Amino acid sequence: MNTFILKWNPEASPYSLIDFQRDFPKLEYGGFSWKLEESEGLRSGDNFFLVKTGKGNCGVVMKGFFISDPFPVKNGGDSSKKVNLRPTYMFHPDSPKGILGLNDLKAAIPDFPWEEDISGRRLSGQQTEILGLMWDRFLEGYENGDYDGILADRNRRPDAGIDDAVALASEVLYDREDSNGEPLILKALRSGLSGTTSDEKIRGFLLDVMSDPEWDAGALREKGFNETVVESLLA
Repeated sequence: MNTFILKWNPEASPYSLIDFQRDFPKLEYGGFSWKLEESEGLRSGDNFFLVKTGKGNCGVVMKGFFISDPFPVKNGGDSSKKVNLRPTYMFHPDSPKGILGLNDLKAAIPDFPWEEDISGRRLSGQQTEILGLMWDRFLEGYENGDYDGILADRNRRPDAGIDDAVALASEVLYDREDSNGEPLILKALRSGLSGTTSDEKIRGFLLDVMSDPEWDAGALREKGFNETVVESLLA
């Protein structure tokens, strides 16, 4: 999956720090959307980091994935795009445990325009790898899973597995047939059972599920299927 950087300057944005604090309890189920200045290559299921800029403590305050493709939004004379997103982590910029700081990001990935308040720029593969390692090290500083209520419950659960894939395929493909009149669920079962690993089996069961427009990459990630499985389905 691709990784995109979203920017947030509370002093210049209609989304204030008070709004951010209000949304903490919505982490698991609330609806979030974000305005994009750029969106090339962005699709449902891709990852994002929200970076606070401006005054005070700056750095990563939210991580998650997109649950929609970019869509146009017209507000008065302004024509722009937004995207729906699902946070999996939120950190208050003034958290006593600290955040992954903007200066650290600049030092580790100096070829990215961190100073520009532009949301929707995609990281390169190398930049994504560096940021991923930084994020893992940052999370190691939080012992015993103590995230002060800012870790989404889904992160505490195991990834969705084979049983979940079969159940979803049975639900989505119920009473649907292919062009030859054969139940699609039989095709999905044959494809899944032909896999040699758990991920290959899950992918097989879900191949025809993704033919339903309601079940795109973001929806499958919402359901708990891991990033590797979803990315292979897109490929």
